[in-house]
Amino acid sequence: MNIRFFSKIIPFFIVIFLISCQSGDKSDSLAIQPTSPVEQIAEVQSITPEQEPTQEVSPTSLPSATQLPTATQTEVPVQPARGIILFIGDGMGANHRLAAQYVQYGLDGNLVIDLLPVHGSVITQGASDTVTDSAASATAYATGVQTFNKFLSIDPEGNHLETILEQAQALGWSTGLVTSVSITHATPAAFASHIDHRNKEKEIAVQMMDHDLDVLLGGGENFLLPRSDEVGCYPGKGQRQDGLDLIMLEKLEGVEFVCTAKALANLDLTNVDRLMGIFGDDGMKQPYSPTLAEMTEAALEVLSKNPNGFFLMVEAGQIDWESHDNESELAIQLTLGFDQAVASAISFTADNPEVLLIVTADHETGGLSLNMECDGSYRQDGPFTAAGGESFCVDWEGGKHTGANVPLTAIGPFSELLSGEYNNTWVYHVMHAVL
Repeated sequence: MNIRFFSKIIPFFIVIFLISCQSGDKSDSLAIQPTSPVEQIAEVQSITPEQEPTQEVSPTSLPSATQLPTATQTEVPVQPARGIILFIGDGMGANHRLAAQYVQYGLDGNLVIDLLPVHGSVITQGASDTVTDSAASATAYATGVQTFNKFLSIDPEGNHLETILEQAQALGWSTGLVTSVSITHATPAAFASHIDHRNKEKEIAVQMMDHDLDVLLGGGENFLLPRSDEVGCYPGKGQRQDGLDLIMLEKLEGVEFVCTAKALANLDLTNVDRLMGIFGDDGMKQPYSPTLAEMTEAALEVLSKNPNGFFLMVEAGQIDWESHDNESELAIQLTLGFDQAVASAISFTADNPEVLLIVTADHETGGLSLNMECDGSYRQDGPFTAAGGESFCVDWEGGKHTGANVPLTAIGPFSELLSGEYNNTWVYHVMHAVL
């Protein structure tokens, strides 16, 4: 049944503040250059604290999707919502964002993702554990149902759960998934597969191809190619034992395929209806080529041509990897790259206010904390130098996921419902309202 909700027209555009990094002695500190300068984002009206919505949603009294506001309940002219962009920083907790902010914009600055007007806090636990994994968390975002760790879009009893991506397709929306890890990894897989273990990546690959996605960008070539002495664009050999060459099958269906940043940049995307880009054997090699921002921009250009609407999920998958290894510098670099990708999407939504933009994480990894006094403990990295010249250190609790809440920021139709604290399943219900 096609139920369309409408939302209030967002009465303002977003501002992207360029907060210049101040000079200082960085001989022993972290030096990070953003992949694309914030100056390139169009400057528009400033967001002030007074503009932030005041409504809070309690996780103990969450309304169902059928109780969300409809067009007839609004007091201002409305227009149809026609898009959802969901950004997931895998493993990116509140202090990951803060450390990246310190380095790039100083103690009093803001990441681009923190300039969005709606701020919330997501409870990340799953059905089986207070500490979730990426599969269960992504399933909660994709379906609105909590499940066991390792499960992808099936409930604890093994029943398939319809995903927000599948629901968008049923309405005639275009759909896309972008990631810096394998396209068959847990987070993207939750939106386009149904399976009892996240490690079954070769099976996941077949299910994802069967979904006929309009855009699919990331790594994972080895899971798409058959076993042989031949290799694809990257050195590793294919791992498929069923003999299927999934890349060739996609090409035969008219999908435009690229495997280098140069090839992606040279495409005339105005003439591309379906795009597949594979940029690594498994996860993409750092520094990413293309960048997460470049992949996001390409995805939006292809998907936004559909007048019905589109759904796009973008994952920064390796923040989690570096946090497992307590690699502070790399975790900060990747968080800043994620911030630049979101900046590209913010620029898009400034011209398309009917699109809901959500930025969050699946869970926190490593128990990262910041300390302005470095004590030299074995789990401490630094000192790093903030943009204003101050020194700080990064402390790690360990190398595993934690049960900490993760921040969420948003703008667009129904985004005010993402203010406050709520379970991760609530994010699905708000996206479902947009449909």
